[in-house]
Amino acid sequence: MSVKLNAHRVFKGTVNYPGYLEALTLDNSREQLLRKARDTIRQTLRTSMPQWSVNTKLQTLVESSYKHLASQLPQLHPRFRMQGSSVYHTLNDPAHKPPQEVDYDDGVFLPTSFLEQNNAMKPLLAAKGYFTVVETTLKPLCDSNGWNLDTTKNSCVRIHINSEAHIDLALYAIPDKEFTKLIESSTREVFSDHNSSFDNEIGLPEPVYRLLSQQQIMLALRVNGWIESDPRMIEDWFKQAVQEQGEVVRRVCRYLNPCLTLCLAK
Repeated sequence: MSVKLNAHRVFKGTVNYPGYLEALTLDNSREQLLRKARDTIRQTLRTSMPQWSVNTKLQTLVESSYKHLASQLPQLHPRFRMQGSSVYHTLNDPAHKPPQEVDYDDGVFLPTSFLEQNNAMKPLLAAKGYFTVVETTLKPLCDSNGWNLDTTKNSCVRIHINSEAHIDLALYAIPDKEFTKLIESSTREVFSDHNSSFDNEIGLPEPVYRLLSQQQIMLALRVNGWIESDPRMIEDWFKQAVQEQGEVVRRVCRYLNPCLTLCLAK
């Protein structure tokens, strides 16, 4: 005779027993620390990156073959949008520290000029130049806060806030002309409803984000330059899974994540 064990209360907990889910939950003070660090990073980039648009620095931001077009680069005004587990509400406090760390993901979206190359549109801004301006801008901030700037990750800029957490900055480029048209259109739509608003200076508005085509979102890599990479694909897939299967999807992801992360680290 087989016996089925119901481990639901062990994982999710009860009124009197916190369970595994609560043990995985990052306490509020540590999450607030990450949010504050993220906001400081965003403000530093937003304030300092436009200064690279002066002629003396423009040459460092484009490939050598396009230096004659460097003056066509618009001012560097980044927008931001969170990604990953903090958006999916699956952020965990790791069980094995080290090697595991809290992973806080933020996307940096830079409206910039695009050129046609091999029948495809590519940013005039060089991927290498993008990493250079972001890392050079953030290095003093990291030094003053005791953070460690990790320049070894191929697909992001990683900042170790402490021994238990880091913030990953994925660097995206979007066409500045298309972005301008969409932002003007979405501003009219949003503000026609007096009860609605969005941060028009820092955030990437949802209407604009959703109307960009897959080919208009390019991710900068240290090696091999630019690639098409639409972060909305996995985000939309996950949201659809939760809609179809319920909140259990989030809980199962959180239960399994510590084990999978540890295996991958090994």
